[in-house]
Amino acid sequence: MEDLYTYLGYIVIAVLIYLIYITLFPSTTSEGFMGFGSDSDSDSKGKKNSKSNNKNSSNNKNSSNNKNSSNSKKSTDDKRMMTGLQKIIDDLNTKSQQAVALYSLEKDRKQWEDLIIAMEDRINSITLYALPKLAVKISSKPDDPDIEKIIEKMNILNSFRATLTENMKYLDGLE
Repeated sequence: MEDLYTYLGYIVIAVLIYLIYITLFPSTTSEGFMGFGSDSDSDSKGKKNSKSNNKNSSNNKNSSNNKNSSNSKKSTDDKRMMTGLQKIIDDLNTKSQQAVALYSLEKDRKQWEDLIIAMEDRINSITLYALPKLAVKISSKPDDPDIEKIIEKMNILNSFRATLTENMKYLDGLE
């Protein structure tokens, strides 16, 4: 048992040393939005260069030059970000058009509509079929955990039915 406490002590010490390290030496790279993505090499180099430029400019006594350099850096970063966003938008639009073509959504529109209607009908029939069973369970044993499971499944199916309605609207917009 003492060995366990010894190992736990080592782990706690290692965690504390790590926390002290990241506090004293913070990372200079950005992790991106909510951990998704990271700076590209060119962005990282640009940030390093801008840090050295900021150190040099802080030595200057003329504050207007500092404002101009930070404004130009900011506008360059904004332009780079907007270009990246436009690439993402274009990629999404291209993928959507490819999916429409791949699944023949415009050509076979009637079949897709029939599929959606059939799915909605099936969800309605399953929900109706489950109602008598649910009613018996509620009347005989209201605390039965199966009641909650049945209701959850019915709610999931009804949520999916709302998705099918949105899909039908999307198909209508393809004309």
